[in-house]
Amino acid sequence: MVRIFVLVSLLLFALVACSADSAETGVAPANTTEGAGPPTVPAGAAASNAQVAVTNDMLETFEATLADAMDAFPVPGMAVAIVQGDTIVYAQGFGLRNRDGAVPVTPETLFRVGSDTKPMTALLLATLVDDGQLEWDQPVSAIWPDLDMPTAELTEAVRVRDLLSMRTGLGADPMLALYAGDRTPADTLELLATLPVVAEPGEAYHYNNQVYAATGYIGALATGAEMGELQEAYRTLMQERVFTPIGMTSATLENDMELTSSNYAVPYAPHLLEGVVVANMRDIGGDLPAGGVAASVTDMARFLLTMLNEGVAPDGTRVVSAETLAELWEPQISIPGAGAEHPLIATASYGMGWAVYELANGVRMIGHNGAIDGYSATMAFIPEADVGIVALNNASVDFGGDLNGLARDLLVSLLYDLEPAVVERYTSTLAAEQEQYGLLADQVQPVDPDAVAPYVGQYAQGWRIELRPPEGDTATEPTLWLTRDVRAWQLMALPTDYIIIGGPLFTMPVGFAAEDGSIRLLLGVTPEGPPPAELAKLE
Repeated sequence: MVRIFVLVSLLLFALVACSADSAETGVAPANTTEGAGPPTVPAGAAASNAQVAVTNDMLETFEATLADAMDAFPVPGMAVAIVQGDTIVYAQGFGLRNRDGAVPVTPETLFRVGSDTKPMTALLLATLVDDGQLEWDQPVSAIWPDLDMPTAELTEAVRVRDLLSMRTGLGADPMLALYAGDRTPADTLELLATLPVVAEPGEAYHYNNQVYAATGYIGALATGAEMGELQEAYRTLMQERVFTPIGMTSATLENDMELTSSNYAVPYAPHLLEGVVVANMRDIGGDLPAGGVAASVTDMARFLLTMLNEGVAPDGTRVVSAETLAELWEPQISIPGAGAEHPLIATASYGMGWAVYELANGVRMIGHNGAIDGYSATMAFIPEADVGIVALNNASVDFGGDLNGLARDLLVSLLYDLEPAVVERYTSTLAAEQEQYGLLADQVQPVDPDAVAPYVGQYAQGWRIELRPPEGDTATEPTLWLTRDVRAWQLMALPTDYIIIGGPLFTMPVGFAAEDGSIRLLLGVTPEGPPPAELAKLE
C-alpha cells in the first residue's frame, strides 16, 4: 500500500485506472492541425550548435516505441513535440482526445498543463525584472507592504527569489488545491499567513502551489495593479508578455477550454471498479498562476524553443534577456530523493519555476512536470544538445505522469544511448501499480448504511458526507459520498476505514473518529502519521 499513499500525496500536491475499458490507441498524422502550425522538417536540419542531433531514424524508433507503450498504459490520448535548434522537428498525436466518438488527438489539441504553468509565470516575472519593475532579491514586502507571513522574521526576510524557488520555509496544506476555485487572488495572498513554518528561508525545498500562485499576483502588484483586479491583471500580463510574443495562439487561462477551441482533450481519471472514466475539472480560481494554463503541444513546443534560443521567440521576437532567463535555471535549493523514481536522473534541484536535473551521464536537463484533474504534462530541454520535448496527455498523474516520463526518458536514452530498458522500467512500475489497484478493488465493499449513518452530515470548510439511495436499474445498495460544492467522490468500505474509488482523490483513505460526542472526518489518513486534514462535523 506504500506506493498508493505516495500517489495520493502526488495527487494532492500536484495541482495533481485499470486495464479494463482501455482506449483504442492510434497514431494521428504528424501536424494534423486545425490552424496553421510550424512545419515539421527533416530531423537534424536545424541543429548547428547541437552536439547530439535528432535523426529521422531516432524519431521513427521513438514513435514506434511510444505507440507500443500507449497500448500498455490506461491513457486515452497523448500529444508529443520534440524541438531542436529553432525548429519543431516532431509533433504527433496518439490515441483519443475524447473516447466518446473516438476523436483523435492532433498536435493542436488543447490540454491543461497544470504545474507546467509555473515556468511561464516565472518567465512573466523575468520580463518584469528586465523592465526594472521588480528584482529577484527584492523583499516581497517592498512590493506588497501588506505582506503577512506566519512570523515577523519571515515577513521581513522572504524575497521574490524565495517565492519562485520553493524555499520560503512555508509548508503546504495539500487539501487547499481541491477548492482553489473558492478563493480570490486576495484570499490567496492572505493565505500565506496561515501556512505552517517548516524551515528557515533558503534551508529546505517544499513544493507549494499556494506560495507560487501568490508569486504571480505579487508580480501583478509590482506593475501597479490594484488588489481587486489581480486576476485580470495576471491574465493580461501573461497574454501580453508570454503568449503573444512567443506565438502561443492556443494558450488560454480560461477554466473551460471549450470557450477557446472545439479541439480539446477530455480529462480522464482511474476508477477502481470501472477502469478509466471522465474526470470532473475543478475551477483553479485563486491558484491560477500555479497551474491554470491550457495549450496545444505545438504551442508548448514554441515555449521550449524560446527557452533554447535564450529568450528569443520562434519569429525572432526578443521576449526576455538571455541573462535574466538564465537565472531561472540556476539551482536554488536541492530536491531530496528526486531521482528515486526516474531511471535516468541522478540529482535534482529547483531553480525559479524550473527543476534542474543532472542526468546519469552528467548532462544537465531542465524541466517541469504538471498535473491537474485528468491531465498530465511534462516538458524538458537539454541546453547542451539544443533539444527539448513536451508530452501532454489526458490522464491523471498516477498513470499519465509515468507515461510522460517514459516519453522524456526515451528521448534522452536515444540521444545518449543510455538506459536501454527505460520502457521496461516504466511498464514494470505500471504493472505493479495495477496489481495493487486490483488488490484494492477486490477488498472494497458497499458501505453499511447503519454503520455510516452517524457520519452523514455537514463538516467544516464546506465538506459533506452524503448517503445516497441506490441509482440504476440493477443497484440495490445505497452509496456513500464525500462532497464539496459541485464535486463528489464515492467512498467504499475497506476492512478498516474507507477509500475513494475514483476521481482526483483516487485511492485516498478516509476515516472517521468519534470522541466525547463529536465526530471528525479524517482525509488522507495513513499509518505513517496524521491525516492531511481533520474536519469537525458541524451540529
